Amino acid sequence: MAELVAKLSARLGPRPTPENAKERRPHNVPAPNRDRLTLGLDLGDQWSNYCILGLEGETLAEGQLRTTREDVAEFFRALSAARVVMEVGRTRPECGK
Repeated sequence: MAELVAKLSARLGPRPTPENAKERRPHNVPAPNRDRLTLGLDLGDQWSNYCILGLEGETLAEGQLRTTREDVAEFFRALSAARVVMEVGRTRPECGK
């Protein structure tokens, strides 16, 4: 997990922004939320896959983690604020009967 945090920190360094960027945006249009990552998480029975997108929609990291209470908690503790999109679904036909 420390490797993932280090990788994300390096890729999310401060980006220069024009001083007059706010002046060019129309007043009735909300500013994009640029202080959060987007995390896609496909939950599985034993393993879950994740993809972390940066502020501009670029892929920062992809991987797997074990679907245990401890591993998922450690994964989320290592991240700053993020939008989270989860995909879950039945994997066995007998689950819904």
